[in-house]
Amino acid sequence: MRISNITFALAVGLLLAVLTFAGRSDSLTGHAIIAGNNPNDTWTASYKQGYLPQITVFPEDVTPQPVEPGQDLVVKLRVHNRDERMDAPHVTVSLDEMGPFIFKGGSQPSFNDMNICRGCSLANTYYLTVTSNTTSGSYPVYYVLEAGDYTMRKNLSIVVMGRPLLMMSTQVFDNLSPTESFTAKITLDNSGTGLARIIQSEVDAPTYFAMMGSSERSLPDVPPGGHASTQYTFSVSENTPAGVYTIPIQLLYFDEQNRNYSNSAEIGVRVVKKAKIDIETVKITPTTEGALLPKPGDPFSLIVRLQNVGYGDADYTSLELQGCPLEGNNKAFVGNLKRFEDSPAVFVVIAPKAGTYKCKLHANYRDDLGMHTLDTDFNFFIPASGLNLGINTVLAALGAGILILWLKKMG
Repeated sequence: MRISNITFALAVGLLLAVLTFAGRSDSLTGHAIIAGNNPNDTWTASYKQGYLPQITVFPEDVTPQPVEPGQDLVVKLRVHNRDERMDAPHVTVSLDEMGPFIFKGGSQPSFNDMNICRGCSLANTYYLTVTSNTTSGSYPVYYVLEAGDYTMRKNLSIVVMGRPLLMMSTQVFDNLSPTESFTAKITLDNSGTGLARIIQSEVDAPTYFAMMGSSERSLPDVPPGGHASTQYTFSVSENTPAGVYTIPIQLLYFDEQNRNYSNSAEIGVRVVKKAKIDIETVKITPTTEGALLPKPGDPFSLIVRLQNVGYGDADYTSLELQGCPLEGNNKAFVGNLKRFEDSPAVFVVIAPKAGTYKCKLHANYRDDLGMHTLDTDFNFFIPASGLNLGINTVLAALGAGILILWLKKMG
């Protein structure tokens, strides 16, 4: 019976010793629990210096979201000591790797060496500014908690949404003529900080310009720093007066928050009345009665008929005979030729010998664009003794339009 009592006393003593050791071990190891964006996402680590209370860190508020470039931003972090048994001393919370965000005032507020009582929490508020050239996107900001020997980092994503700014570049078309077609390219450059989306362009063509295809265009989204383009084709109406015209373009687009924007530009067009001289016919008329062709030494008329087939007046029109050894006058002044008007230029010349003559007609005229020239080569033949026919034969030949030259227009 005495041995049983001794055994029982030893068993009780051993049990107390185990319990005492277990309690001491718990007071020395402890655990730290630090949470990030997701309260269920925690880290646990042993605290070497003693018992570390359970500390939770999480973003309580980020205002505004999304934030625009150049705007101020408030980030509030809450540090919570969830332990009900002891305070949490020497706790430091800070922001790190700021990306496009800067602290207002230039320096980070101090939340160092804080003492958080058991079951208590503290709110740390940070005032930031988004740099003005920041483009749309999600940017991380890291917040750091230090307690004892531990450093824990977690990122907070902040959404920045910029505003697009589409600039339109158009073209200027100079010296167009009626019935002429032209294609205008419209280029868009996004010099803003946000995405331009649902982009529509529309052209309101004036009366004198016919547009080929639809007046509306849909363009792809344009990110910050990006480009897009489209084009419109027009035709100048035949009755368009000379002058300067503008073709307006309207642009409508939206940003990522469905705010709408508009812009406008103009295509510049200058319409001129270009003249165009054509040499219609060149005819040789002998001065000798009854002759169909002149003979060497006899004077004859070289008649050149000019026509203005352009849309503008041909002023100061003149013609010169060049490159062939003919005697007589080699210059003729025609003057003004209106649209579709024609007029003859007459040269009275002498061929000194028989044979084939190779000549050039050099025309000069002026229109709205300035002076122009036209060179035309032609050949003709002078027989050794001329060609005499009866009057009826001559009239029949002239009526049939018999010519003795070959024309080659050079410009």
